[in-house]
Amino acid sequence: GAFTATDGCTITTADNTTQLTLTSTDADSGVGPRLDLKRDSGSPADNDALGRVRFLFDNDAGQETEAILFTGIVSDVSDGTEDAKFTIATMINGTNRERVAMTDTEVVFNDDSIDSDFRVESNGNANMLFVDAGNDKVGIGTSSPGVPLEVNGDIRTNVSGSNAQISAITDGASNYATVSVTTGGRSYSMQVRPDQSNAFTIRDETGGTNPLRIFTNGAFNHS
Repeated sequence: GAFTATDGCTITTADNTTQLTLTSTDADSGVGPRLDLKRDSGSPADNDALGRVRFLFDNDAGQETEAILFTGIVSDVSDGTEDAKFTIATMINGTNRERVAMTDTEVVFNDDSIDSDFRVESNGNANMLFVDAGNDKVGIGTSSPGVPLEVNGDIRTNVSGSNAQISAITDGASNYATVSVTTGGRSYSMQVRPDQSNAFTIRDETGGTNPLRIFTNGAFNHS
């Protein structure tokens, strides 16, 4: 039968059996079984913590340690405009750090700014999307982007075996922008450089020459 406990309860076993099972034998389309974490406050307020699920372990010093935390927060309790936040935190180098946060306005990964890369794997590419946290770079098809955004792979479906690459660069020191294309072991770029009269340049990066340069006054030169 049903029971109600008015104090903390502990279920302990000496093996790896399931300590608690929730079973629903209802045959309809409703949700079941169901687990409720209820914050039944008489004075609800914005940013109240709704509940937390903790994964605990003992470290090698015998200290109880929080390894993973699931936390719910109600950020707005106003009737009709309620908002909530859900966070996932994990232990990193002895400290719990927020890894994922879902709010009413955004979903954020790595809001605690730790040096933790983000990787999305597709069916055929282990680095379909790669965020290099330590170097503030993003790679598509590469786990070692050399510029803020690097795309590594065939850029047209009818290009076969060319190992084509395209990257866009804004150089903070010289304040110029470059779009470069590498294929067949040779690299070319298009540049706009304020330090060279805002010239638009087509450059042979492999050969170190500028086959064409167009200036803002309409003049151009080539080599």
